[in-house]
Amino acid sequence: MNTATIFLIISLAGIIIMFVTKLIEAKTGKKSILSKISDNTNHVIHNQIAKIKITFSFVNKRNAILLGRFIIYHVLLACHKLYMKLKQVIKKHLENKPSSPINMVLGKGVIKRKGSVSFFLKHIVEESKRSNNTL
Repeated sequence: MNTATIFLIISLAGIIIMFVTKLIEAKTGKKSILSKISDNTNHVIHNQIAKIKITFSFVNKRNAILLGRFIIYHVLLACHKLYMKLKQVIKKHLENKPSSPINMVLGKGVIKRKGSVSFFLKHIVEESKRSNNTL
């Protein structure tokens, strides 16, 4: 059996149980526990429904459009702030991105470390600058 069949059987059993309890109430004249609970909570549910109706009575086409615009504005504002923050992070990463080793070997990057390799690479950079200036 699939879930739809199970829910159908459960709801059918519930309907049959409700009919049986109402028949018993009608024959004996005594209220069941469910009837007593519903009598005690009926006014609470009616008051809540009345409050919901009053709240929805204030909603008209103009107010719905304004509320929709308000919500869309704040969603778009949050998206824009997130976009700007991501853009700054990516830009900062790209600016601070270390040169690739190939660029260092070719003498295209500025080397700040000290050592024999750095000295050699600085020499290559200076030579490439000189050759570019003479052309």
